[in-house]
Amino acid sequence: VSEETQTPADLAGVVFLGALSAAAGGRAVIEVRPGWTEPVNLYTAVVMPPGSRKSAVFREMTTPITDAERQLCETARADIQEQEVARTVADEAAKRAIATAAKDPKNDDAKAQAIAAAGIAMAIMPRAWPRLLADDVTPEAATSLLAQQGGRLAILSAEGDIFDVMSGRYSAGQIPNLGVFLKGHAGDTILVDRKGREPERIDRPALTIGLCIQPQVLLDIARRPVLRGRGLLARVLYSLPADVVGYREIEPDTVQAEVRDLYRQNLAALVVSLDGWTAPAVLLVTPEAAKALAEFQRVIEPRLRNGAGD
Repeated sequence: VSEETQTPADLAGVVFLGALSAAAGGRAVIEVRPGWTEPVNLYTAVVMPPGSRKSAVFREMTTPITDAERQLCETARADIQEQEVARTVADEAAKRAIATAAKDPKNDDAKAQAIAAAGIAMAIMPRAWPRLLADDVTPEAATSLLAQQGGRLAILSAEGDIFDVMSGRYSAGQIPNLGVFLKGHAGDTILVDRKGREPERIDRPALTIGLCIQPQVLLDIARRPVLRGRGLLARVLYSLPADVVGYREIEPDTVQAEVRDLYRQNLAALVVSLDGWTAPAVLLVTPEAAKALAEFQRVIEPRLRNGAGD
C-alpha cells in the first residue's frame, strides 16, 4: 500500500495497528509478567500535511473492518428481528393483561397475570445491532455503544474531529466528559447512572481510536490543558512520518490483487472469529520481547522525572 500510494510506510503501518486493535480489542490481554497485564487496544494518530493521500491509505487499511461489521449485521439480522417481534407480542399481551386487571383491582388473579405478563415482556431484550465503528460521537453516545457492544468499540477516522469532541464541542461550556476515553484505554470499569435511563456498567471497556490528522490539529490539541492535564494525550501512539511530497514516483507498482484480497479476508475473519468471545485470551510475552521492553523502559524512565521535559 505504501508503494502504491507513494506514502511513508509509517502511515499504512500505524493505520493497520488501529485496524488490528479494532479487530482484537477486548478479546485479548498481554501478560507482561505475573500480576501485570495490559489490554491490546490502542489509541493511534498519524500526523501528515494535507494532500498526503492519508484518506486513500486509511480507506485501504480499514475496509476489512467495515466489511466485517456488515457481515456481523447480516448474520445477526434474523435473530434480532425474531427477538424484536417476540418483544412486541409480549408487550401487547402485557398491556391487555394490565388493562384487564385495572378493570377489577380486587381481582388478585388478574393482577398476578398482569405482573407475570409484564415480567415476560421485560425479560425479552433484543440484542443490539453489531457495531464496531464510530466516528463523530459524543462521550455519552460512545459509552452507550460500548455498553451495547459488550465493551468494545473503535473510533477510526481520516480526520481529527474526535479531539474537538474530547475538548468539549458538545459540553456547552462545561468541563468535557473524558471518562470514557480515559477508562476505555486502560480497561477500567465504567459505571454510568442517568435520570430516566437504565444504569450502564462496562467491566472491561476496550476503546480503540485510530486517526489520521493534520499537523495543525496536533498543535491545537497540545495547547488544550484539559487534554494534557488528565493524561489523555499521553495515551496516544503518535507517528510523524517524513513528508515525501515532491519525491513520489509517478507510476509506482500496485498491490497485487491476491495480496489485497488475502489481507481483507484475514482481517475480516479475525473480527468475526473473535466476536463471540466473552473472556479475553491471555498472550504471554516472549523473553526477547521482555528484554526489548526493559531496554525501552530504561530509556523512558529518566524522561518522566519532574522537570525532565521542560
